[in-house]
Amino acid sequence: MKNQKTILVTVGISFVARNILRSDVLKTILEKSGAKIIAVLPAGAKWQFNDLASERVIFVGAKTPKQNILRKAFLWFCRNLVFTSTTYVLYGATVKGEPKRLSVFFRRLVARTFGRFRFLKNNMEKIDLFFFRQRPYKEIFEKYRSSLVFATNLLNDSLDGEILKEAKRRRIFTIGMPKSWDSFNKLFVHLKSDALFVWNEVVEEESISLQGYKKDNISVVGMPQNDNFVKRKGVIPRKDFLASIGFKEDRPLVLFGSGGEYAPEDNKILGVLVEAIKTGEIKANVLVRPYCGTPNAERYGEFGDLSFLRINSCPAERKEWGKKWALFDEDHFANSLAHADVLVTFASTLAVDASFFDTPVVLAGFDLEPKPRIKSIRRYYETKHYKNIIDTGGVRLALSKEDFIKFINGYLQNRDLDAEKRLILRDRIGGPSDGHVGERIGNIILKILQNF
Repeated sequence: MKNQKTILVTVGISFVARNILRSDVLKTILEKSGAKIIAVLPAGAKWQFNDLASERVIFVGAKTPKQNILRKAFLWFCRNLVFTSTTYVLYGATVKGEPKRLSVFFRRLVARTFGRFRFLKNNMEKIDLFFFRQRPYKEIFEKYRSSLVFATNLLNDSLDGEILKEAKRRRIFTIGMPKSWDSFNKLFVHLKSDALFVWNEVVEEESISLQGYKKDNISVVGMPQNDNFVKRKGVIPRKDFLASIGFKEDRPLVLFGSGGEYAPEDNKILGVLVEAIKTGEIKANVLVRPYCGTPNAERYGEFGDLSFLRINSCPAERKEWGKKWALFDEDHFANSLAHADVLVTFASTLAVDASFFDTPVVLAGFDLEPKPRIKSIRRYYETKHYKNIIDTGGVRLALSKEDFIKFINGYLQNRDLDAEKRLILRDRIGGPSDGHVGERIGNIILKILQNF
């Protein structure tokens, strides 16, 4: 097609693939324009999108280039120009709670000295472009003459970072989007897009105060994955869903959402729930959802023979596809949230997802044995982004075994408890919840595309 415009889109992880390719973003662009989409993704993951490929949607496999030691040092320095409570919690210790004091010292030192200078932070991108001239994706840009670049996972050392650098060298307009609501409050992203999409006003403020974006360049669009939640896409009647997992309607359902690598002992918390059901303190069935992308389903093996408990199968990462690629059943996930009477989880985005179904949430914030703060599960509730959730009052944080059982029973007896606060959580963290997030993103992209 003569003068056909081309949009290059990065799809570095499966989470983004769901939000952009299998959402109304792609649909809107294709239906409302004649533009061509070039989706750049890990080479091993291309086969997952054979059903979407066409003359106007082309998938290009790419490898993330290896960085030399000087480049790695530069990226480390850039990341640490921002240091927050989230940085401290996530990088101050291993997931098992082993202190990383030297790491924290140097990260904090960089942020408190060099990070104070806005001029330096604003020019790290230029320094990167001048000194590090590797161009791993030059051939892709030569072959597919892009009118616009949409980087969907803004990080310095990702596929998106190198794509952004190549686009800037060619003076191509760029749109960027952090992959989640917790991306911008723990590190500095020196490679900036010309326009920015964010999920909510909290991230908008962080984009300005921590990342140096201007408000006029930011669009608050909402969470693309939650369009289907609002529309209840794939949600079947409760009776049918419970039957599909071997339960009847005579007992309420507790959904137990794993904390993945950040809660390596969550099986012990599940043990507390199981014991409470055995003793009659809680009367419910339990559906366990392992953390997708983490090979941890085996940690729940000891509970496999209980009549009141089911464990979802959830695939681990597939290394041949690329880092952070895992598939799971979207409809089953939506039904789990929709039909659960209570969600039990940790410092997880599941709490935000559940708010779209008005499902009560109990957060496990206690250790079964005394632990120092650096090793305690409580530390994850001290992060900057998760405090925003807790402050809404839309979840209940159990700091003891007794409160854990009390809060679960409270919601089982009255699901409407904290309902108004869950709406606040949904709107504050989930952003616009009108079911048109994907369409909104697509429309803004097309509006920008008209200028090129």
